[in-house]
Amino acid sequence: MKYGYGVEIIQSLDYYDAPEEEFGSWSESYSNSFSRVYKTKEYPDIVSDLDIKVGEKCYVVWAVWSSGNSFGWSEGYGSEAIGIFKDKEAADELVSALERSAYHSDGEDKYSFYCKTSDGQVFDIKCVPWSGYFEHLDCINCDETYMEK
Repeated sequence: MKYGYGVEIIQSLDYYDAPEEEFGSWSESYSNSFSRVYKTKEYPDIVSDLDIKVGEKCYVVWAVWSSGNSFGWSEGYGSEAIGIFKDKEAADELVSALERSAYHSDGEDKYSFYCKTSDGQVFDIKCVPWSGYFEHLDCINCDETYMEK
């Protein structure tokens, strides 16, 4: 059976600088913070085999990346929930695997990701959001929390 989880990540715009001219350089910066995780059947951020009960301790793994174009850069532009765990060791395995695979050894971006953690969960991401030409992985986070309603 599959279970759906909503993950709330709060994003705040910290800095924004845009030119008057149409093709001038620009920059912006965001901060991202984990807020909460809850069970949901509609539009889950994470789908998992794990049934985590309300009030139970869990670990949420999520990523933050930057993006831009030829004219500017957006620090902390994107965030995405990737996995949920009951076991901290398994969560740390996913964090490490994501950090290691962010780039191939030759420096080329890696566009897909596969990992099986010790708790049996499989993560098969076909299009990694931080692997585009202008994208860059900023960090992988693992937050300890409790399941909410």
